[in-house]
Amino acid sequence: MSSPQTETEPSTAAQLIDALLAGGQPVDEGSFSLDTAAAAAKLDAYQYADRSTYLIPIAEAARGLDARRISLTTRDEDLLISIEGVELSEPERFFADPFAQLRGAESDRASRALGRLGVGLHMALGHAAIERVAISHSSTSQMLAAEYRRDAPVRLARQAPEVNGELRVLIDRPWRERFSLRGASREELEHLRRAVEYSRAAFEIDGRVISGRERSWDYVTRGSGAGFRYEGGLETEGERTSVIELWSEDVCVDTLPGPGIAFRAAVHLDAPRRDLSQMRIVRDEVVSAALEAVELGYRKSLARLAEHDAAWSGSRASARPSHWPEQRVDRTLGRPVREPEPEHTPKKSGAGFLFGLAFYGAGIGAGAIGFGALAHGALWGLFALIFLFTHGATGAGVMAKSIRSNKRDALILQGVLFAIGFVVALLLGLAARSPFD
Repeated sequence: MSSPQTETEPSTAAQLIDALLAGGQPVDEGSFSLDTAAAAAKLDAYQYADRSTYLIPIAEAARGLDARRISLTTRDEDLLISIEGVELSEPERFFADPFAQLRGAESDRASRALGRLGVGLHMALGHAAIERVAISHSSTSQMLAAEYRRDAPVRLARQAPEVNGELRVLIDRPWRERFSLRGASREELEHLRRAVEYSRAAFEIDGRVISGRERSWDYVTRGSGAGFRYEGGLETEGERTSVIELWSEDVCVDTLPGPGIAFRAAVHLDAPRRDLSQMRIVRDEVVSAALEAVELGYRKSLARLAEHDAAWSGSRASARPSHWPEQRVDRTLGRPVREPEPEHTPKKSGAGFLFGLAFYGAGIGAGAIGFGALAHGALWGLFALIFLFTHGATGAGVMAKSIRSNKRDALILQGVLFAIGFVVALLLGLAARSPFD
């Protein structure tokens, strides 16, 4: 798939190299002397583009460890992550050095999951608003706990088991953060919500399920290949720029711009490789093959939309869905937009005109009698005038609508007809010989 490269956004590696070179001292032409300690500090600073996304690799790890349920609980300024149904073969080894396999390049799924867990913990521990990270794992025989702080050795402890097969992560913030956070709407939780919104895994925040939402797609296509599978389709609402989501362990971990508009695809990768940021997916052979498959699926979706549009524009025009008007179809297909069809003008009804004329005439007649009665002092003529206003106005309205389809024009014509009827009734009432003398 062809996707334009954004020249204004240099890669993480390029930014790191520029920063290291800027801090070096020139020694000879074409060479630099670098402070290795400063270089290490810059490496840590540039490793993660946004540390507030630390919950995403933790969620990815939980799924990679075949967790049955992942729930997050906010406790004032702190956050507790409970990962249920997890068995660790060597928890002591991981707890002693959870950052030993940050790359997560191991071939087996469990090792990759622990690597992602280490990335999430490392990101959280370096977050400016996080003071301490604690982790524990319970088995049938024991609960192993560890505490991590910046610039401090790890603290390990063994305790009596609480819940079998549960991994817990506590994100501990200083009390002052209570005044700057907004409970469950804090930034890192919003990142997680977006990442698992359409996940089939069970994710909860404070008892509320945040995953499992159904897609709203038309013309869905699916495919698979070595190391990936995908599904995609045309969105039923809106005309947003197309997006390709990259998923790992049922968590959306990255996105790419897609072709055209209104198209969205989810590519599920078995073992994606990461760049220096540990969050962006490297576009290797597997990803390239997946994007080619998505491109083919996109074209199939467009072909099916065009086929249906041709049918809707013909004898089956009444079958056109309301969310696929001609103009939206044209923009989605990337072709010239058709002009909107003129408003349908209903066929004038002769029966309606005659019905209105009858009411109109009855109103004029009643009005003439009423004016005649009032001219001779009979107050009951007021009731006849009420008949003029009700029946005469109604009849004028029915006649106007049967003549003019435009609402504004019909309303003006109704007023004119009623005024004419009123004057005619007045003249007839005053000129006629009254039988009430």
